[in-house]
Amino acid sequence: MNSAFLLGAGLSVIASLCWGGLAVAVQHLFQQGVFQPLELSCLRLLAAGAGFVLIGFAIRAKNMGCVFRSWRDLREIALSGVLVYMAHLTFFFAVYYSNAGTGAIFLAFTPLITALWLSLAEKTPVRLLESLCFVLAAGGVAFIVTDGDFTTLKFSPLSIFWGIASAFSAVAYALVPRKTMQRLGVTAVVSWGIFFGGIASTILVNPLAVAASVNWTPMAAFDFGYIVLMGTIVAFWCYLKSLSLISPVAVGLIVCLEPTSAFFFSILLLGEKLGLVQCIGVAMVLANVVILTLCRR
Repeated sequence: MNSAFLLGAGLSVIASLCWGGLAVAVQHLFQQGVFQPLELSCLRLLAAGAGFVLIGFAIRAKNMGCVFRSWRDLREIALSGVLVYMAHLTFFFAVYYSNAGTGAIFLAFTPLITALWLSLAEKTPVRLLESLCFVLAAGGVAFIVTDGDFTTLKFSPLSIFWGIASAFSAVAYALVPRKTMQRLGVTAVVSWGIFFGGIASTILVNPLAVAASVNWTPMAAFDFGYIVLMGTIVAFWCYLKSLSLISPVAVGLIVCLEPTSAFFFSILLLGEKLGLVQCIGVAMVLANVVILTLCRR
């Protein structure tokens, strides 16, 4: 089996698990009324970006400084940071005007959008295997977030607009910095990108005022720490590193494991129960990953 594909798939799975845990931590913070979505997104990106930049200088100082020697590299990394923020912002608005399940459905279409985007840009047809895996992944996510009750999905003009915007923002973030990562490495691109995204988020939120107003209980601090360290720094590094090893379409399909891991964390930590249809959805998402992996033998 292709070792690069296995490593890329493994990193994608790690990113999915980290983001699944992040969803539970975010849900807990919102339930406790600790943050509003825009506030959390701003502090998350600023804290993670600053931490990532410090880590980058500690392990690869030369690459971190190279970012500022080329206007092209700096422009692409800054753009990737804005896209990170836009992906968060548009998803939050999609959820605000509908619900979390509907927002997740839109994001499940990112592998298809990625495949179509690449097929047009590189003039290559979408592979049959990827089409099959997309059906499994998107169908599985739909079953997981609805438990078979599709009346829980809420579509309105605004939710559709923001949902489509969130999907395209996520795809653009996956594709824009690929060449820059090949030149400068993943750490430099991810760290500065997230930091620039945090700076962009201050347009709408005053981070100092938010940090001062938050009731930092031990649990709130733990949740926020997990969100910054595992849900952002580790997850985004693994995600972008996997993009340098395997196809963005394959990464997008594997990352559909995120809602599956989020539900398992919810069962373990929040006491939620998994319905029969949701179990079928989990099986479909896992089948997507297994098929994608085995067919790379």
